Amino acid sequence: MSEPLDPYAMPLPVALGLQVLCSGLILYWRFSGSSKMSPQQEQIFHGLWMFVVSLLAGLLIPHVPRPRSMLSFHGVGCLQAASLLVFGAVWPQIYPMGGGSVASWCNIGGKWGNCIGFTYSSLTGAQCLLYWTKHENPAVHAVGSTAETILEVILKTQGTLDVVGLMMMANAYLKQKQNDPTKGTKKSE
Repeated sequence: MSEPLDPYAMPLPVALGLQVLCSGLILYWRFSGSSKMSPQQEQIFHGLWMFVVSLLAGLLIPHVPRPRSMLSFHGVGCLQAASLLVFGAVWPQIYPMGGGSVASWCNIGGKWGNCIGFTYSSLTGAQCLLYWTKHENPAVHAVGSTAETILEVILKTQGTLDVVGLMMMANAYLKQKQNDPTKGTKKSE
């Protein structure tokens, strides 16, 4: 028997409709312009979009089989959106001569992959790599099920993308500091 729904929870069609409407408006705004965005602008755009999506995901918490996973996505999505905004803000210092498109998209892909993993976990009940939900209710999904395997692939892929993107950014920053012409020069008195 399922638990009774919170009487103050927003109805599911309204919660989903609000999320789809906001995402549609953001995507329309993004693609209505004809200019191509720089990697800095892409990260800031995806950070803002992820922030809106993760805030609205909080409305879906009472409606999913694993509310703790959706609550985690709600919180982690906001933090990952903030990290995208920070990376977008400091992008000119990391790549002063432009470029860095692959690192930017690895960073963006890793963050969205994590959001997709949390959402998939909360909708299907998969709990494979989510350590805070492993002992919550072992009867929800059998270990080794298809949902568990898909979740494992999603989370490992996003983790790899995050690590690759961060390594590329660190490499570019260290090369920039190594080739800095002001390094080693002393002012004469």
